[in-house]
Amino acid sequence: MNRYVKYGTLMAIGIVLVACAQSTPAAQSTPTASLPTHTREPGVRALAIDPRDGRLFKAASDGLYQSRDGGKSWQNVALPNEIAAKGVSVVALRRDQPDMIFIAGEEIGIWRGRDAGKTWNKITRGLASERVSALAVHSNGYPQILRDTSNSLFAWVDGVGMFESSDAGETWKRSVDQALGLDNPHVTALTHTPLDGSMNTGWLYAATLTGAYLSMD
Repeated sequence: MNRYVKYGTLMAIGIVLVACAQSTPAAQSTPTASLPTHTREPGVRALAIDPRDGRLFKAASDGLYQSRDGGKSWQNVALPNEIAAKGVSVVALRRDQPDMIFIAGEEIGIWRGRDAGKTWNKITRGLASERVSALAVHSNGYPQILRDTSNSLFAWVDGVGMFESSDAGETWKRSVDQALGLDNPHVTALTHTPLDGSMNTGWLYAATLTGAYLSMD
């Protein structure tokens, strides 16, 4: 049974600037400069980096992008028509096979791309819902692990809980109920890392709106 321990509090600080103008009689009014126009850019939801050459992948509200120059320019990665307009919330790469890309979102489920995203397959068999808010690939950082973890994935299904796959997403099974040790059922991000002290299994971190949690089992 997976047990999560609260790791720390995540804080988001928003700053809102409000300009107030005091009304004056028409005869005393003075002209004011027009505010500059602003074009709203697609929101960035997640980033992933290819450890071989530093190539970046960006999950955005209008799709998936890649950059080969450190983020100076971005190119759209073609996605299947049924998800292209719905946005991508999560992007993750396999450490040992960076050309295998995983994307997810609360409207699209989970998809696996091969050949750096040239071909895509939906991989949701066994998931209780397609409302996936977070996804992580096993870091596979310990060569002495007794079982092969290179194909292990973790996904959080909103309103249900954690699911795990041991075959690169072909099938999924529930591993953690949403109420088990988490005081906020909405997980916004997952990451797996092979830090010391985790009995060679690695640490799985889960971020929520109220704090971060970690598990090593």
